[in-house]
Amino acid sequence: MHLPTRNKRLNLLIWLKALGLGPAAITCAGKTDGGGAQVHAVLSVQAFCRCFGLTYAHTPFTQIEHTSGPQEVARWEETFALGTSHPQASDMGLPVVPLKTYARRPALWFQRVIVALPHAHDYTDHVGDAYDWLRARSAKSPRGERMRIAIHLRRGDVSANQHADRYTADDKILELIDLLQSSLQQISPRPELHLYSQGSPAAFEAYAQRGCHMHLDNDALNDLLAMSQADILVIAKSSFSYVAGLLNQGLVIYEPFWHPPQKKWLQRDHDLISAQIQKRLS
Repeated sequence: MHLPTRNKRLNLLIWLKALGLGPAAITCAGKTDGGGAQVHAVLSVQAFCRCFGLTYAHTPFTQIEHTSGPQEVARWEETFALGTSHPQASDMGLPVVPLKTYARRPALWFQRVIVALPHAHDYTDHVGDAYDWLRARSAKSPRGERMRIAIHLRRGDVSANQHADRYTADDKILELIDLLQSSLQQISPRPELHLYSQGSPAAFEAYAQRGCHMHLDNDALNDLLAMSQADILVIAKSSFSYVAGLLNQGLVIYEPFWHPPQKKWLQRDHDLISAQIQKRLS
């Protein structure tokens, strides 16, 4: 059997399924980080289960970083509806066992339990079509009078000196904006540029001068949904805009980081971006 992951614990679940053993269901639970990261984690587990015929049982979000409280967490849960058409883990009446514990206790392999994964990125990051089912399910928004370009820029707790592995310098983004504007200069009316980030407007003056509409420190969920419906989306080194890219049916321009691009996304190669834009406009 070909196993598209080097994660021995995920491989164990695949082998047990092939042998007619293994857990009654798989869930994604235990995360408390940002909303984008948690949605991405659940989607990765759902993709893993779909590929190998495993039952996914949903565990709703209980705590999301940078949210105001339970009501906002419930909004994320309701908006993405990741439990739709799946059983709820809490309704199955079975013990929930972390994957690490399950892998270390062979006696559990013969019992009806639910195994909790924090994510299945070790699978989805190595399979180019793992999320194709998600894009097919996503509704494409009707094209507005003006093309919308959405740009996610990580700031706030990210800078050249803090979490530098998530930082992208302004000059690189501004250069890309100039390229997009040049490639789309014949479009009438001119495309709208929308920048989504955090911080003081003074720090984004160069973007305002290029005509960007600023969305700073706004509602994160609304921003993610707006980015997912853009005609062109420029993602950051972030699961937040990565999820928007997974849902987006337009042109997605990828910022290299630890999660690899989807097959149809574009790397920041200026010639390829210009050629792809012209192809879509022709």
